[in-house]
Amino acid sequence: MSALGIFWRGFLMGMVEVLPGVSGGTIALVTRIYTRMVDSMTLLGLFVKHDRSLRSKFDALRFLALLGVSMAVGMYATVTFVVEFVDHQPTLFWATILGVICAMLVQLVRQVERRILFVYAPMGVLVGLPLALISYDGEPSLWLYLIGGFSAFSAWILPGISGSMLLLSLGLWLPVLEAIRDFEILKLALFVAGLGMAFILLPKMISSLLENMEQPILGFFVGLVASTVYRAWPWRGDSNEPVLPSTGTDDPHMLVVLSCFALGALLISLFMYLARRDGT
Repeated sequence: MSALGIFWRGFLMGMVEVLPGVSGGTIALVTRIYTRMVDSMTLLGLFVKHDRSLRSKFDALRFLALLGVSMAVGMYATVTFVVEFVDHQPTLFWATILGVICAMLVQLVRQVERRILFVYAPMGVLVGLPLALISYDGEPSLWLYLIGGFSAFSAWILPGISGSMLLLSLGLWLPVLEAIRDFEILKLALFVAGLGMAFILLPKMISSLLENMEQPILGFFVGLVASTVYRAWPWRGDSNEPVLPSTGTDDPHMLVVLSCFALGALLISLFMYLARRDGT
């Protein structure tokens, strides 16, 4: 694969990773680099056999470096637009994200056996909902950026699960985007440190877990994703708590909100359809 081919794939992965619900792993599947990406991370990770050639490790390092740079460029190109959208049209933005989350839930539920779903999805809710309920407003503690980076990388290499979705459940999604936009060194350094720790420790582990426990993991993520509905709910009261909309469906603004919801659901459904058709 050419350097340009790697770059445009990474750029697209970086763009969609900014949005909660759209997984860079899914884009990697659709563009046929997922297997190479995970193999390269496993080869360079901590828990690997040391019987691979130096040339193989160099090729893996080159691939991941170019992919990482192109993802960073894609993310930075998208961050400012997204933050401005949230600031100026929060209801429309969160309606779009709510559509993405609901469509993602449908897609995840379809992949999990019912008996597994009934056991593991409630576990995901028990973990995710308390996180969603913890102080929606205010500046997150600095140590959370380290946890956020670790969690975001963990989700990033799972196709169908968005790192931004986990950041949303932790209350870190918008603060991380603002830190990227404003280039806040300390917060970014902690976040990148978390990414680095996960890079060293997790690829081999996650690969083994997916091989042996894919269904329970997906069932758990169904509950975790469902809990983010609290944070993505577009209608908010004076204290920023979720409230029911006060207008009917004949209101022009409500029609725009519902259209944004449908657009978000259509977007994620399209990506997941392409991933299934790819058959990877």
